[in-house]
Amino acid sequence: MRTTDQVAKKAPNPSGKGGFGDNPENRNPGGWKKENTARYKLELLIQMSDHELATLIDDPTTPRFDKNMAIAVQKGEWREIDSMINQVYGKPKESIDLSNPDGSLTPIVRIIDSRISPDE
Repeated sequence: MRTTDQVAKKAPNPSGKGGFGDNPENRNPGGWKKENTARYKLELLIQMSDHELATLIDDPTTPRFDKNMAIAVQKGEWREIDSMINQVYGKPKESIDLSNPDGSLTPIVRIIDSRISPDE
């Protein structure tokens, strides 16, 4: 489309009325609620009694993720819970120590001559 074609078109809202200024209820603040996070839900599930967990699991309106997490908490499957949390948030940062036993970072180099047999 050429620039002259764009200029020739009529503006979509010439009066400038409408939008979020006139309808602030349609605006999304963009924030998140901690009540919707997996970590918050897990902390609530851990504090529930067995009866409350069973009620939550049996409720057909409970979201699938919440049900699976409640079942894992009820059965004490902590590896399953760890796996679910890692799927949502990613694995935690891990550090790897690459230093030598003496504390230096100098690489240990070993030259192996393939022409010499190990029996010699």
